[in-house]
Amino acid sequence: MRLHDVVLVVGAASALLALGGCGLVKHGNSSAYRTVDRTPTFKDDGRSPKAAAQNEVGLAEEYIEGGHYEVALDRLQRAVKLDPSSADAYTMLGLLYERINRPAQAESSYAKSVKLAPEKGDILNNYGAWLCRSGHPVEADSLFRKAIADPFYKTPALA
Repeated sequence: MRLHDVVLVVGAASALLALGGCGLVKHGNSSAYRTVDRTPTFKDDGRSPKAAAQNEVGLAEEYIEGGHYEVALDRLQRAVKLDPSSADAYTMLGLLYERINRPAQAESSYAKSVKLAPEKGDILNNYGAWLCRSGHPVEADSLFRKAIADPFYKTPALA
């Protein structure tokens, strides 16, 4: 197979994955659609605001998974105060607000996370999945395509 043919096959496969993104999104309270990087986020140096914020996001994630939404919200609000540029904090807020049925706040949080990290695959995919679940597949498609283009995105098949 020539290089040109390989490029065409890979491009076609990527396009099919991107177009199929909305059809694969789960609904309901399942956390299966969550794609924030699962790499350990706790930092040894909690003295820096960014490290402390990332610790708060990690704790909030655990509280969300345990159903302790009020505590998780408090942790995420602390994270945003410590590091207003934390895209992870905003995408986690989006997931939490979605879980507790606050769609306007969820959308605002997802949108803010994408503004802060416009090329980060997991952030783009989370907002794209939200848009799909909210009936906006065209807008979601462009985010899925950007997520797939992120060479550091560990789960592009989800997009």
